[in-house]
Amino acid sequence: MLCTSGDSIFVLAGDFNNLNTDFLCNDFGLCQLVTTATHGNSLIDKVFVSHPDIFRCSVLKSLLKTKHMAILLSPASSSGSVTGSQSRRKVSVPDLHELRYIIGNFDWSHLFCADDDIDVIDGLLYNYCNK
Repeated sequence: MLCTSGDSIFVLAGDFNNLNTDFLCNDFGLCQLVTTATHGNSLIDKVFVSHPDIFRCSVLKSLLKTKHMAILLSPASSSGSVTGSQSRRKVSVPDLHELRYIIGNFDWSHLFCADDDIDVIDGLLYNYCNK
């Protein structure tokens, strides 16, 4: 699939624990972007991509109660960054608790269906958050 879809962007992410993932890089040409520990002193949460030049990967403290760090994959371009004329909303502790609740109770099965339209998936999450 990677050979026949050169223009496609592949992202594979997850908790790989003790799985030897070298074959994903060696056999399939994917690039692993996470470079710092994600669970204690171990790097077990990984993100493999087909086009590493278009992504920036950050490891952050998770909003959820977990021993794992959160991984944020974002576009490498800075065109969507906040400028001086824009402002960021301050997030309160109750907001974080609500976000944790929404993420924890969201029906993520929609992400695993055949529907690959990101607008549909985004709409599902948006509608759920605005109930």
